Amino acid sequence: MAGVWFQKFALSLRLWNKKTHRISPWARCTLGGLAVWLIGSTVFLWTGNTGVFGLGYEDLSQALNGQMHWGNASLLLIAKLVATAVCYGLGAAGGIFAPTLFFGGMAGAALAGLIDLFYPLSTAGHVTLAVVGMCACLGAVVRAPVTGLLIVFEMTHEFAMVPALMVGGLISIAIAKKFTHHNFYDEILAQDGQAVEQVMPPRDLRSWQETPVSRAANFHPVLIRSLDVETLQATLAEHSHDRFPVVIDLKLKGVITREHMERVIEKGEEPIIDSVATCRREATIRDIQHKIIESPANMVILIGGLDDVPIGVMTLHDILRAEIMFTKD
Repeated sequence: MAGVWFQKFALSLRLWNKKTHRISPWARCTLGGLAVWLIGSTVFLWTGNTGVFGLGYEDLSQALNGQMHWGNASLLLIAKLVATAVCYGLGAAGGIFAPTLFFGGMAGAALAGLIDLFYPLSTAGHVTLAVVGMCACLGAVVRAPVTGLLIVFEMTHEFAMVPALMVGGLISIAIAKKFTHHNFYDEILAQDGQAVEQVMPPRDLRSWQETPVSRAANFHPVLIRSLDVETLQATLAEHSHDRFPVVIDLKLKGVITREHMERVIEKGEEPIIDSVATCRREATIRDIQHKIIESPANMVILIGGLDDVPIGVMTLHDILRAEIMFTKD
């Protein structure tokens, strides 16, 4: 929850700061720095801790060693969270990894101290809650539980804590998804007008790759059946494709591009027909996907019957359309 509150507070202030104001950006940034100084100085005079300033590793080390009083930990948590959110939201420089680790450590230390008032905890219990708090808070903000686990494990080198870190990371993700739509960085992109698209691949990749080509192919392609100028002009006027299969006397000759067709019409040049890959309708997506990628024409012609008559066309566009339908199914 500390991570959720930080994200909501910091990004709400950042969104407000992006609007037009009478106060210049550098002045608003200066106000953020003054707020950090005021909050940090007050906490220092009250507790003697300097965790609001800088990275706060000295105070975090006390929490990890079970030497932080729960009252001081609670005060440092609130003060550091507000100071960081104000500073970041008003445009000052700084990251969020170290602060979120600090929030989580102080939250864990404060919770351990409160529990200790009713049920005595060992030093290992205090340390475990502080470490799990670090992993959980980072996971809630960044939504990268494995990253949080590795970072915290690198700081502690305690294999025995890995199961607890995993549980804390998973719970933090569930809580973050309930209260926020995206992680911290995706929310920033959304504020800046950059839409984040989440693409879901087919649930069963093997079934998708075994899909017959006949399910996705276009069996009504635009074919060039004559290379005379009138036919080429009519085809270009009616269709906007870049490439057209050339089929003369029911025999596949290849593919001609729109550019070459225009040269034949305007300059009277000889038509240039490029080679094209072929397959039969019983082939699968797995069979033709490399053919399409490697084909200069970016397509595969489906052939059928004893005479290998062209019966359809398969392009990347057809594969994408079929993939969408496959996912919906």
